[in-house]
Amino acid sequence: MHATRRLRVLVHGFASIGSAGGFGLPEDLDDTYDQLIQMYLSNLRNKS
Repeated sequence: MHATRRLRVLVHGFASIGSAGGFGLPEDLDDTYDQLIQMYLSNLRNKS
């Protein structure tokens, strides 16, 4: 349950910031999102 909540917070926060225009830098948002998810998944594997 905790892992699901953490993922929801990450995705919601990313979407909220993006929809508000909060990512003003030129870096690709898809790359950033992929890195965020990979970081999350890596952390899950380390906790097992």
